[in-house]
Amino acid sequence: MAGNIPSSFISEILERVDIIDVIGRSVNLRKTGKNHSGLCPFHNENTPSFTVNQQKQFYYCFGCGASGDALKFIMEHNGLDFVAAVEHLSAMAGLQVPKQEQSQAQRQQQSLRQQLYALMQQACELFQQQLWQHPERHIAIDYLKKRGLSAQVARQFQLGYAPNQWDNLIYQLSPTTEQLQQFKQLGLIVDNQEKGRTYDFFRQRVIFPIRDRRGKVIAFGGRVLDNSKTAKYLNSPESPIFHKGQELYGLYEAKQNSDLSRILVVEGYMDVIALAQEGIHYGVATLGTATSSQQIERLQALSNELYFCFDGDKAGRNAAWRALENALPVLKDGIRIRFSFLPEGDDPDSFVRKHGKQAFEQTLMQGPSLSDFLLSEMQDKHQIDSLEGKADFAKSCIELISQLRAPLLKSLLLQQISSISNLDSQQLTALLNQQPAPTTTTPSPQPGQTKTEPKPSLQPREQSNTQGLQQADLQLRLCCLLLRAPELASLLPSLGPEFQAQSLQQLWLKEQPGNQFLAADLLKQQQPQLFASLSQSHYFVLIQSLTTDELIIQGQQLIKRLHWQLPNAELEDLELRLKQGANLSKEEYKRYTELTKLRKRQGLGRC
Repeated sequence: MAGNIPSSFISEILERVDIIDVIGRSVNLRKTGKNHSGLCPFHNENTPSFTVNQQKQFYYCFGCGASGDALKFIMEHNGLDFVAAVEHLSAMAGLQVPKQEQSQAQRQQQSLRQQLYALMQQACELFQQQLWQHPERHIAIDYLKKRGLSAQVARQFQLGYAPNQWDNLIYQLSPTTEQLQQFKQLGLIVDNQEKGRTYDFFRQRVIFPIRDRRGKVIAFGGRVLDNSKTAKYLNSPESPIFHKGQELYGLYEAKQNSDLSRILVVEGYMDVIALAQEGIHYGVATLGTATSSQQIERLQALSNELYFCFDGDKAGRNAAWRALENALPVLKDGIRIRFSFLPEGDDPDSFVRKHGKQAFEQTLMQGPSLSDFLLSEMQDKHQIDSLEGKADFAKSCIELISQLRAPLLKSLLLQQISSISNLDSQQLTALLNQQPAPTTTTPSPQPGQTKTEPKPSLQPREQSNTQGLQQADLQLRLCCLLLRAPELASLLPSLGPEFQAQSLQQLWLKEQPGNQFLAADLLKQQQPQLFASLSQSHYFVLIQSLTTDELIIQGQQLIKRLHWQLPNAELEDLELRLKQGANLSKEEYKRYTELTKLRKRQGLGRC
């Protein structure tokens, strides 16, 4: 545990090792005056901008800004956590890592984790054995053959089989009372309180072991083999040794079989395995959620080139957009990200089997870069053939790139946004500087510290909060338009009940006797601060040159977006959950049916 390594020992390691020797094992360094220099290992470059100061025992890259001491270099370059990096450096220095005295609670926690690892390994070995020896193994083997997988790749990924039995794990492994509780903690055995019995979580499924960076089994995924109405894919629930927002399926295997000069992120276990069978060993998969910032941060520590491959349907593009949003706060200069979209009806598994490795990799290379994808999506979202559309486009882009921590990429994006919107780059820079500072991602806890779990970015209940903020922004824009064109007030009653709960009418709008609507005057009287804020806003300044007809058209478009925004976002989340094999409740499925009918009737679009 890092919290149990004395700080004095860490200082001693850094005094014992020479940063030139540490970095020189990975980077070809040349003496240049007082410093050493070489090509930066954290981004692609042709001219050396990476310098190492032997006197200060410190490195710095003038290209991407990477910097630190020998310990940080090992953590970032080798993708190791704090403890593993300390152990790596101590081995180089010929030292043994001392451990401070652990508290009883720490010893119990460490002991529990070791026991949980051991139980997961036992379960993994049982599942593997059953794939090759169980009387009903042909059900799983026939499925794998149908998917085109060989026995060799099945063994490489340690695939297994969970038969259609309620108590197979208990019967085969005969756990003690304490172990039974630990199996429940791991999610492998579940209590049925109504019937007063326990049963196996995975039944009649092909089993995919999920391993951490050291190769330890920490969870399982399972693919159903019959036509039951259960979810197509199930994952182990989170446990003391498994946090799905941090782990990636296939990363351990990729590190064993690839130099990780590039990493490909896909959506499914079978995609990873099918790609590996075709010689593409650098694929990893998320675990039923959007790619998180933590996962991207981990991947960019291992490779400078990251590829995301999604289905070409709407759900695939939405998943790509969420990955882009989660990449922005952690992306470094020098990291190249591309998004690829396969033809409709294809996924990486089917595409690579039909067209082969070369065609698949060519598709990856042809996908848009992160910056191109961001700009094209934002242009599609906003009508940039009008002044209002360009203002919307620029404002939304500024809000997005304000999260970027990569200064060079941010500067280049600003130039592109300026060119597309015809707004002065200095004005955009001023707007960018007004944005809130990027939120800091939760750092990985040092061992011994309590870990704070990040909120998953894909949870449907979280989405409503985000949509509420977007809706408030649209309302304020509509306020600006109403100050210029009070005639728009007649359109407000058409908004649905879900909007009227927070509507402009409740905020500050009231009709006068005789339907004489004096928006600006009333706003000055009832909400003077809001009036001052709106009249001085950048959007209000931009719409001053519009005619009344143009203002009304813009207002109609905003109201239309408010009509569509909440149900559209809700439908997208339900579609994604279904695509990932989640079980919807009766109420959720009823709502999904209603929204689908609404889409067909009105044509819900992206907002």
